[in-house]
Amino acid sequence: MLRYLFKKNQRLVKEADFKGVLAHKCCVYNDFIRLYARPNELGHARLGLSIGRKYGNAVVRNRVKRLAREAFRLSQHDLPSGYDYLLIFPPKRSKKGGSGPREVPPAVDFETVRQSLLVLAEKAVRKSRQKTANADM
Repeated sequence: MLRYLFKKNQRLVKEADFKGVLAHKCCVYNDFIRLYARPNELGHARLGLSIGRKYGNAVVRNRVKRLAREAFRLSQHDLPSGYDYLLIFPPKRSKKGGSGPREVPPAVDFETVRQSLLVLAEKAVRKSRQKTANADM
């Protein structure tokens, strides 16, 4: 029977963990989520979240974090194990230019976050494996 828990050992909490995932430089993204992945030696997946202040006020940011944690909790057995995942929710930029004012991101729902997490995790793991295979050659 599968257990759907989200314990402290399944979280990225230390700054060194976040920097390690970012330093691996294995990133995939879609319209509203950026996912970084790095293999770990633990045998289970871990999740880290980063949402900047420009994404919205505290209520919006906390809601998105709760949705992401719940999506991870319910999908952890479907994700490739043995990887650290860092989810970043960047604010949308205006369509006029890359450095222009930022738009308020669209409201996200649970199923969108969950599906995005599953799809992006598969892509990130594939990319990470290719990266390590190329480094070994």
